Formats: sequence, structure tokens, C-alpha cells
Amino acid sequence: MPQTYETGASIEARPEWNAIPAVTVDDAVAGRTELFLPGVVTDLRTGDALLFVDEEREETGAGDGWALRFVDTVAPLPGGGPTRVTWTEPVPGDPRVYALRQRAAVFGHNAPDWRSMPEKVREAYEGTACDTEWPGFVVPAPEQSGSVDLDNVYPAATAGGWAVLSGPGADELYRIRSAGTTGRADFTLTGKVTRLELTDDDLGATFVHVRKTLVLVGSERLTLAARPVTAPVEGRTIVLAGAVTALPAGRQLVATGRAAHLAVADDAFALELLPGGRPLAPGEVLRVTGPGAPPGADGSREWPVQTVDGAAGTVIGTDAQLRPVPAPASDPPIAEPAAVAEPVDAGTVTLAAPLVHAYDRGSFRLLSNVVAASHGETRHQVLGSGDASTPLQSFVLSIAPDPRTGRAPLAYVRSTEPGGAVSTLTVVVNGVRWREVPTLFGAGPRDQVYVVGADPDGRVRVRFGDGRTGARLPSGTDNVTATYRVGVGLPGMVGAGRITLLLTRPLGVRSVTNPLPTDLAADPEPVDDTRRGAPRTALTLDRVVSLVDYAEAARSFAGIAKAQAAWAYEGEVPVVRLSVAGTGGLAVDETTRAALAASLTAAGDPFQRVRVYSYTPVRVGVGALVVAAPGVVAAPVRSAVEAVLREAFAIDRRDFGQPLTAAEVEAAIQGVAGVLGVAALTLTPVAETGGGGAELHTVDPDRLDITVQESL
Repeated sequence: MPQTYETGASIEARPEWNAIPAVTVDDAVAGRTELFLPGVVTDLRTGDALLFVDEEREETGAGDGWALRFVDTVAPLPGGGPTRVTWTEPVPGDPRVYALRQRAAVFGHNAPDWRSMPEKVREAYEGTACDTEWPGFVVPAPEQSGSVDLDNVYPAATAGGWAVLSGPGADELYRIRSAGTTGRADFTLTGKVTRLELTDDDLGATFVHVRKTLVLVGSERLTLAARPVTAPVEGRTIVLAGAVTALPAGRQLVATGRAAHLAVADDAFALELLPGGRPLAPGEVLRVTGPGAPPGADGSREWPVQTVDGAAGTVIGTDAQLRPVPAPASDPPIAEPAAVAEPVDAGTVTLAAPLVHAYDRGSFRLLSNVVAASHGETRHQVLGSGDASTPLQSFVLSIAPDPRTGRAPLAYVRSTEPGGAVSTLTVVVNGVRWREVPTLFGAGPRDQVYVVGADPDGRVRVRFGDGRTGARLPSGTDNVTATYRVGVGLPGMVGAGRITLLLTRPLGVRSVTNPLPTDLAADPEPVDDTRRGAPRTALTLDRVVSLVDYAEAARSFAGIAKAQAAWAYEGEVPVVRLSVAGTGGLAVDETTRAALAASLTAAGDPFQRVRVYSYTPVRVGVGALVVAAPGVVAAPVRSAVEAVLREAFAIDRRDFGQPLTAAEVEAAIQGVAGVLGVAALTLTPVAETGGGGAELHTVDPDRLDITVQESL
């Protein structure tokens, strides 16, 4: 049957807030030791020179805003690029990047050793035997202190390009004013060379070693590809794609996407799944089940992970050992609520609390057009006419009882008050809102109050006072009205993505969905449960003192099916540790736990710390070889055994911490009609990820492997 949900507030919605992705690329080079180039063909090799020039040096030729680095690695990324280029020392500033394609030497670098020259040669060059180098053996070209002759012709060296001269103790960047080809004969060498006129009028003051000076030319500006950002999305601070502004503090959000995945690097042979030390093979892909721990001194992080075969644990590794990989499309999406802590500025959002999950960056979205909604459809009803002459006047709400429960589905919503829920019913008399109370006892003759009860047929009845305990209704025509919501209980619990139909469509709204499953709900309490709960209410009287009180009060809270209280210590401070399970064995969400803790604190010692944890489910698979009695057919026996196990070991039959033993399972099977005995029995418990609370052992109905052997 279709269910109706209503939003609880109005919000400002914008198209750009629909689904905001996290940043997946980064153009910045500053502070990094890598860059990315488009495609797979870059003509760069290990050892090639890269020149980084900032805007000031580029425009004015002045300043120290430049750096020279040499390529360590060149490797295309999988899937056809881009190509990753790395070097060792980080680059400052925000520079433009050039490849210096050509290495050259200064003319004369390969001249013969002056000291080995015959005396006649030395005399011809007007040198002496005491000299160690040729006369005029300097870096600048002859009679041109701002020029340098290279050792060959280099067409890549052009006017307007960059040239770097590197010698002992000095690296200098120059702009090439002019470049031309000329002939040169000196030092017994002759040939055509490229002469560069540089933006320095006295090269010889800096560079004096012809043989040890390297000239890097052929500057080509590189077109950079954006650096892929693949790290999992986690923590409180998220850099969003594009500038998203105007998200106010306190704005409710939903973070959604697939779980992050990490692949063991090909050269990582020492990683293990902890605890246990199971070796992880290079290339093995791990599903990340939560945020990573802060980096250690060596840069390694500990990640909670799950292997492809379902084994859970942690792995410790560096970014080089554990590389993020895209989550498979078959991986189910995960989601969690979040809130903006500070107004968003320039596309970076700070959340009120760190994310619970670690998300695959490519699929991550921050849903920002989010508003809380609850189950139920609002109705308005004229209850009738007040009659001051009638004591204890009452009216029935026009809500038909639900065939499932026999009770009218008057909606209640979550509250921190005792019981965890408040009615959506409001009653107005002559334009004045009257107040609902649990009982008319103790009310004064002028108190405008009413009580709500159930008729034997399950309908909701509103009853007013008699003039002594509660005021009588004033006389009038149709002066008693009610507003309430219809729809309550388990039918309202639906999975994510199931609420998709707008009953009214405001202008500009395209679609609606629920990115999170609905949280806890409960059907109207059956009569038997009401009888069992009466002593519980008498025990607590809306106040909690002992551990029994805490557990009983928690069981009375809306949506809580089981509760266990125990003492624990935080340092030397005693705290009440409460483990809770939701209706039908559901985990109890953080919002409900917080509301329950607030309710218990309000009803008990305000200085007593209360910690509420969702329970840890332990699902036990059962394998059994059952021998049927003579003449009994196997199939009905197997069905009966499975039914008994599902019922006898369901969550409502189990207590926290109660072990599920082979003896009680065998006893339950032996009690099935037609069973002669149990020849073999195996139990395989699997503890699921819980909220830190006590364990609750139940039979997993999806892991029953029952074989029935007929007797001969």
C-alpha cells in the first residue's frame, strides 16, 4: 500500500546544490613533485630538464621565481593517459612549466689540454708553459660578454626562448635575445655554431669553467593535464568541484557514493591483513569500510578494509603501497547524513562531524537540497460541537483501524520526551489550542486539557474534562476541530530511493527521492505488549535510577525493541553503557540514540553519563543432517525444521549476550514432529559490523543448510 511522507520544514533549494561532486582533478603544481601531461606520447625521458617559471619572472625577467628540475620517471596512467611525470624536490609558487629539449656545451669544451700542446702552438696563441688553459678560454663569446657560443648548431635555441646555464656552484636562467649561426675557429677547433645573446651583459662574472658549463635550450611550454585526485573522500573538510557558495552553517546534507577501494601496488610484497597476518597479494583490491587513521611518521595509514572474499580487518601502508582505484559499478551505494559547520566559501565545505565512511571520489556526491520528512498524511477534521452541559464529552477521530494491528494509525513523531514519541494530534476549541495530557487526574476545573485513548474497536477517542478534573467544552457549533497525521508503523520503513512521487510539485522541483532509508518505526502496541509494558511503566514512573530503570526506560522508547544496561568506566568515571536493538533487529541510528540518551538524562541524574550503542548482530548459520522417523517423507520435515529454527532463534526470542549453543539448536530440531535424530550439526557464526553494543546471537534464516535423511 502506498505510504505518504511530509516534510517538516521549508528550505531554500538551488539547482547547483542538487548533487555536488568532490574535486577529482587539480591543476596546481606548487609544492608537488609530479605533473600530468595529456596522452601517452610526451617525448620526455628520465633525466630530461624541466623549467618552472613564475608569472613575475615570465613577465618582467626579474625575481627568483624559477626552478630547474630533472625528470625521475615518466609513466602513462592506465587507460590511455594522462602521463605522470615525477621529480624529487617540490616546486614553489604557481609556475608555468617548460621542457628544455636540448642539452648543449660551450664552444671549446672539447678543446685539447693546453698543457699537452707543443711549444710552437703555445707560442702561436701567445701563451706560456705555466698556463693551465688556453688564452681567452672563457664562456662569453669573443668581445661579446653577454653572448655565448654553443658547441654546435642548435635550431631549437630561438630568440625569445629560455636558456639555463649550469656550472659549478651556479644555475642561471636567461631569456634569449637573439640566436644565430656563425663560424668559429679557436683552440684548434673549427666549425659552425649557434651564438646566443642572453639577458646578461657579463656572463664571465658567473661562469668561468668552459668545460664544466652546461647550456639547456629548446624551451617548449608544456600543456598540462589536470592531476587526477583519487584519494578517498573522508574527514570533515571536503574540496568540492567548482566554487559552491552560500551554503549556510547548519545546512543539512547527505553524503552519498560508493565505498572507496584500494589496490595493493605491484611492488608491495609485505602488506598483511590484520589481525592474523594474512599476506595481501600485489594487485589485490580491498573495499574500504571506514575512514583511515592519521598518517604515521613514515606516511603510512591504517585502513579498515574488506577483501573480495568477505574477510574483514585492517591494512597499514603508504600511498605508494595502497593506491586508490575506482569502485566497481556493481558496488552498492552508501550514504550518511551530514551538516555544514561553517558557511561554504570557494568550494570547500567543513562538516559538523567527520564522515563515517570513506567514499570513492568519482562517485561521491554531496546532496544539499535536503529536508527532513516523516511518515504520515496531515488531515483536518471537525470533531463536532461542544456542549457545556455534558461532562467528559468525547469525539472519535475519522481514522479507520489498520487491519494488520487492529489499531487506528494515528501518527507519532520522534521526541526526547519519555517514550521517545509525541502525538501529531492537536485539538483547537473556539480558536484556542488545548493541551494533551496522559490523564485527567490532577487537572484543575479550568485546565484546557484532553486525553487520547483507544476504543475497543481500535478507533482513537479524544475525551475532555468534567469541570472538576479538566475543563468542560464550551458550547458552540462545530467549534471543536482537530489536525493530525495518519500513517504509522512498519509500513513506513522503506529503503533508500523508494520515495519518488511528489503529491504536490512546487515550481522548479523536478524530482524527489530519499537517499537514506527511513529510520526506526514501530506499529501501535498490541494489547498483549501493553499488558507486559504496564509493570515496566510502574517500575520507572518516568524516572530512572538503577540499571534496571535505564534498560526498562529504553525498552519503552519508540523504535527500541531490546535494551541492556551495564556499568562501564571512562577513566575513573562510571558511565551507563546501554546496548539497544531496533524493531525487527534493525540497527539504531545515531539520531535515535542521541534522543534516547537525552531522554534518559532528563529522567535521571543529570550528571550521570549515558552512552547508547547499537547492538552487534551475530548471525549463525546452521548446517544439519537430520534423520527422519520411519515412514516420514523428508521434504515436509525439512520445511518444519527450518520454520522452527527461524522462530525459536529469532531476535525477539534472544537476549543480549545469550550464547547460541549446539545443544539448544539440536533440542529445537528434535522437537519437530517426524524427526528421529540429528546425525550431524555445524554452527557458523558471523559477527556483522555493529555499533559497538553487546552481541545478539540469532539464527541466520538465509544460511540454513538442512538435509533430511529418510529412514529405511
